[in-house]
Amino acid sequence: MFGKEKGWCPYYLARHMVQFANVVVYSYQYLLDPKVAGIISKEMQKESVVVFDEAHNIDNVCIEALSVSVRRQTIEGARRNLTRMRQEIDKYVLFLAFSFCAKFSL
Repeated sequence: MFGKEKGWCPYYLARHMVQFANVVVYSYQYLLDPKVAGIISKEMQKESVVVFDEAHNIDNVCIEALSVSVRRQTIEGARRNLTRMRQEIDKYVLFLAFSFCAKFSL
């Protein structure tokens, strides 16, 4: 009834109501993945009991949640962008130096 009265979908209703719960049963990814936990679990009471369903592979999920994989193409693209940025900065510094010298007749 509360969700219908507020016009909330079940997902947002559950997110709101977790702050009033003493026991929470949900997927462990919501609590263990730092990207998700900051949004989903921040309202949870510190004294809450959390029950993980299907936690037999929780160690793999923890490893994956805290791992980063970057493709070689991404690193090479970043390197090219940094090189280009450095060239632009060097040109701008040179322009400033000439402007300073011209202004003060050095």
